[in-house]
Amino acid sequence: MMKELPSKYIEIKSLEKICKLIGKDLKLAKDTLIAVYNDNTNLFHSTPLKIKNKVALKLESDQGIILSNYISNIIRTVSKSKQENRNNIISSIIQLLNEDTKKYIYRLDVKKFYESICINTLYNNLLDDQRISPQTKRFIRIYLSEIESKGVEGIGRGVGLSVALSEYFICNFDDKINKIDGVYFYSRFVDDVLIFSHKKITENNTFFQDFLPKPLELHTSSDKSHIVELIDNTENKISYLGYEFICNSKSIISIDISDNKEKKIKNRLAKAVLDYGKTDDYTTFKNRIRYIIGNRKVKLKNGRTIHTGFYYSYKHINIDSSEKIKRLDLFYKSLFYSKNSRLNKILRSKSMTKREINDLNKMSFKDSFKKRQMYNIKNINIIKQCWNND
Repeated sequence: MMKELPSKYIEIKSLEKICKLIGKDLKLAKDTLIAVYNDNTNLFHSTPLKIKNKVALKLESDQGIILSNYISNIIRTVSKSKQENRNNIISSIIQLLNEDTKKYIYRLDVKKFYESICINTLYNNLLDDQRISPQTKRFIRIYLSEIESKGVEGIGRGVGLSVALSEYFICNFDDKINKIDGVYFYSRFVDDVLIFSHKKITENNTFFQDFLPKPLELHTSSDKSHIVELIDNTENKISYLGYEFICNSKSIISIDISDNKEKKIKNRLAKAVLDYGKTDDYTTFKNRIRYIIGNRKVKLKNGRTIHTGFYYSYKHINIDSSEKIKRLDLFYKSLFYSKNSRLNKILRSKSMTKREINDLNKMSFKDSFKKRQMYNIKNINIIKQCWNND
């Protein structure tokens, strides 16, 4: 017989709203509610997946996905956490860097963020939180037990509830940094942190480490955690969220893509060539190049359409003066014309026609960026297969 729960716990309208947002049939809202009333503890059954050499989870039931989204909304409301849009963050940083004033900028990076969160510590924090209902805590415990049963390190990836719980776990860190005397801008995009201060706070990241909930740790390597002092006309480099800013205390000199992103794009081009060398599948190879260089429209499950791709990822760069874009285009052309290149030898050994080569040669990062070139690319999972772990 169905167990009765207070009607105020979960409203069918709330579940229906979630179904609309994630593109699920509204009938699943009722199915989810029935599963909750029947005390179905198997709602969060999941399958581990390996993405970029890290383990992620995929929830197997629609009801589990809907319930996890419902609980995520509760957790976000409690922790008052909301992931800021990447483009909005970059726009704010550009505005701040163009202000004529002394700036002390701290770049921090949390080491193995999702993998380092201790489930027991997290759950104990939740248990002590009177803002969260006992029933919600119970479902979170079931979800965390599912993660542990799969042998996943930390809190897992791939599920929105893990993201919401990780934000809950670290939200006190955000609050403490914002309250530091001198700090006037703070951004944390998952594990990447950027802090603007009117004055020097510290010489090293040990000071900030003390604010992190244990066992989280900050990277100690200079490329991931360092301070940039913009106090005169001396030019300095700041890399954040795929961008590189060259600036002084008065303004930005240039905006480009970061060294890491340039390296990643070249690596993907190389892997696309290597895979083509094995398969001789020109159509897939061409679509991979389009995916890397161009842009596309993506229709979300809720019916909305968004634009994504090279331009939309790096729309703030100075395209005409970008040294990285020049280097990317030179690297791309070398695939077809540099006889000393191992990758060129692979392409020449295949059955690609002159017409096909010319079609590919017409593409460039600079032109695609300027024209916001759109491509209709299908079978994205197959396209991304050869660089899934980069």
